[in-house]
Amino acid sequence: MKSSARVLITFFMSIVVFIAALYVLFSLDMAQWQDVQGMRYKVAERQAVRNRLMDLISQFREKVAQFTDLNSQIALITNTLPPSMNIPELLATMEAISAQTKVTLDQITFTSVSATQQTQQVAPAQTPGVKIGQSKALEVTMNLSGSGDYSAVKDFIASLETEQRLIDVRSLVVAPLPAVGGKTPLFTFKIDAKAYYITPPQFTLP
Repeated sequence: MKSSARVLITFFMSIVVFIAALYVLFSLDMAQWQDVQGMRYKVAERQAVRNRLMDLISQFREKVAQFTDLNSQIALITNTLPPSMNIPELLATMEAISAQTKVTLDQITFTSVSATQQTQQVAPAQTPGVKIGQSKALEVTMNLSGSGDYSAVKDFIASLETEQRLIDVRSLVVAPLPAVGGKTPLFTFKIDAKAYYITPPQFTLP
């Protein structure tokens, strides 16, 4: 009888120990599982923040590219229609084109005049209390005379027409020079052209 009681007690004690061991084991596993889940949440949050930062960086780069492109467009407009007549630059341009096309320039004169015919412009939207004066297109008349062979004169005129600054050839007079021996015949030319510039608008505050 005592032996049976001891066996039962031992059996129940074994069950209790086994259940306690399982409890301890699963308690440790649950704690580790919760830690793993917490780490996964943190990694997911960091990944979301990283993706957001990458998106913001991409948008910033796009804005910078647009700003750079806008600057290049403004520079192109400024070079085509500068805010002043800039005679020294015009003179340097004419000399550079003549050297490139192998044309001899004998004389260059510049005359600045207001444009006689203004294109009708739409009045810009104005901020209340701020007066904005319209820009005025002005002309610089150029009279050029020189000489060169036919190909050089032709290239010189083409270069004037394709120059980045807006230059309009209004008239051209070409005459041959007397041939000398077997040399390539030369031609004299006189060109009347116009370059343009635009005055910036004037702002008047109240």
